Amino acid sequence: MKNLKIGTRLSLLLGLMSLLLILVGGVGLQGLGATRDALQTVYEDRTVALGQIGSVRRAVQGSQVAAYAGMSAATPEAGARFGEAIEKDIADGSKMWKTYMATQLTVEEERIAKDVSQALERFVAEGLHPVQKALRAHDQKEVGRLITSALQPLFTPLAKHLDAIVQLQVDVAKQEYDGAVAR
Repeated sequence: MKNLKIGTRLSLLLGLMSLLLILVGGVGLQGLGATRDALQTVYEDRTVALGQIGSVRRAVQGSQVAAYAGMSAATPEAGARFGEAIEKDIADGSKMWKTYMATQLTVEEERIAKDVSQALERFVAEGLHPVQKALRAHDQKEVGRLITSALQPLFTPLAKHLDAIVQLQVDVAKQEYDGAVAR
């Protein structure tokens, strides 16, 4: 090294520094790519899913509001309109749930989603459909009985399972965040 000219030494030093700069830049770009992938997962698999689950919950709650309002409908036509509102909420909620179920689910998410699906099917078949029938018949007393004996008891487990799947979304998003921070 003592026999090398100063210009050669500076060239070697510049080359070594350039190589180190390229190496550090490559490691940084790799970290940015991994962070981008984690953010994409959080958005596509968690944030969008939360929106879909929220839409299902709004449809369920909207159908309950229509059932309660239908209980005091003054005319058969008004009762039928509340029944139609329930039908729209069922269609909207079912469509959004099918969209959610078509996404990539974790093993735990599949288990909870199965519970939600079963509770949702029961809520519609044993709660909402009988309420719709009573609304169309303008049988407000039956609507009230069905709300108390079917709709409310069927909503409790459905809400519990929806809460669980929302919490799972939050937990998995947190895991992704923690993984990104650790990089």
